Amino acid sequence: MRKKILLLAGLVVTPLLVACTSNEQENNLSTSINYDYDMVSDYHISFQDILSQEDDEYFAYIYSKSCRHCMNIKNEVIEFALGGHYPLYFVTYSNEIKVTRDIDSTIGAKDVNDIAILGTPTLLQIENASLIMNVAGEEDVLDVLNSYKK
Repeated sequence: MRKKILLLAGLVVTPLLVACTSNEQENNLSTSINYDYDMVSDYHISFQDILSQEDDEYFAYIYSKSCRHCMNIKNEVIEFALGGHYPLYFVTYSNEIKVTRDIDSTIGAKDVNDIAILGTPTLLQIENASLIMNVAGEEDVLDVLNSYKK
């Protein structure tokens, strides 16, 4: 009976230790800077101001601090903003932002009330106070940002 309990305990504890060690090793191998949203606090805007920035063309990145996908790309997005590649503003997700599956219908929106997102992370591109692009997800957001790097 005692051997069964020890064997069972070993089967439960071993995978947990392996998972923790793997994550720790993975984090230690990372050489990138760990950015924080406070580093771009000057670039934070409210959702209501998303179409009224002084720049003629810019991105608006909508994120949530509790979103795992947003956390996965946080460093790359902040690095892009700090690099001055293309104006990028940060919008913290709130319940005032509508969510829809039909983000294509938002293209051309000139009123913030006509903008909706698929979820977070989302990257919007604004040109002359009009929405011209609306993409969501880690991969799509990073693909767009990488295409604008100088």
